[in-house]
Amino acid sequence: MNILIVHPEGNVNNNPFLNGAVIALCGLGHHVSIISLRQEHYQYAPCPGCDLILTDGTLHLSEIESGWQCVMGVDYPGMRIAAPLARQFGARLGLISFEIFFEGEVGAEEKRGEVAICRNVDFAVAQDDVRAMVLQHENRIPRDKIVTVPLAAAGSRPRSRPGGDLHRRFGLAPEIKIALLAGSLAPWSMFDEILESSAVWPDDWRILLHSRYGLKPDDRAIIALNNSMGRILVSEDPVENLDDMGELTDNVDLGLALYAPNFRSKYTGNNLKYLGMASGKINSYLRHGLPVICTPIGLMSEAITRHRLGFVIESMVEIPSVLAGYERRAFEQNCLDYFAAELDLDTHIKPFLDAVLAGNTSR
Repeated sequence: MNILIVHPEGNVNNNPFLNGAVIALCGLGHHVSIISLRQEHYQYAPCPGCDLILTDGTLHLSEIESGWQCVMGVDYPGMRIAAPLARQFGARLGLISFEIFFEGEVGAEEKRGEVAICRNVDFAVAQDDVRAMVLQHENRIPRDKIVTVPLAAAGSRPRSRPGGDLHRRFGLAPEIKIALLAGSLAPWSMFDEILESSAVWPDDWRILLHSRYGLKPDDRAIIALNNSMGRILVSEDPVENLDDMGELTDNVDLGLALYAPNFRSKYTGNNLKYLGMASGKINSYLRHGLPVICTPIGLMSEAITRHRLGFVIESMVEIPSVLAGYERRAFEQNCLDYFAAELDLDTHIKPFLDAVLAGNTSR
């Protein structure tokens, strides 16, 4: 089966679900092509059997070859291209939803166009039942067409080499503990507030920053402003393969994943408020047995409390007391067990594969 994914953002290598889904489809003998905008960061096909087609500007439909049996668009930007292609080729149309845009935030006119496109979907993907319900309401997609798969990678990755590497690299004493803030460094990820709070953390704690695609000048200025005590560490070595995250997570004690919906864009309002199982960062931490500090984000924060996967905080002032006396080993196995049961793509990908391959007699 020939499958096309239109993914304008172009970060397949850092998206655990998308990366793993392509590998699974190719592993079943299908051919997958991904069309994305060319970015400055690393971009490569996830596996044999997959083509990554990069374009430097606006993608024209005439540039795309025919012969696809299934065409999927990632969010509204991808669907604007995927929908007419699916119609042209007589292919199944799927929406992979990572971002939900709310009519009250984007306006009725923009939302009307997205809803019109979604009338023709054969299936859609959301990350949990709450996001599926919201997607159903906002995009007018029948609930029975929406499958739920967490935004997580395939297979857990327990620590293979705990401790030492980062301590030697940064000249830290063995008793120093490290909290990791990975991913996007932005107001909605509470970057500024976290750095400010580090000044009152216990003396035996440091914070390690790992931006997905490197630091911007503004990031460096914020770090310099808050690092008079030398507690802020920076890792600028890119992790180009999700399976290599252990180079960081094996050597730290806690993962930070704080979200503050600020409604400054369509991505950072209700889309964050209802984040739930759509946090690839939290799911990647748990995959490696790394406990988490997070803010209330619905289903995932409820799971963190219920299964003792870390801590849910309402305010930054709670962090110092959380860190005092904390030990990773008290939570680590809980994280691995929860990932295996509730998040592991190997276990949860079947509804997606069934939706993609429906009607394909050769599967």
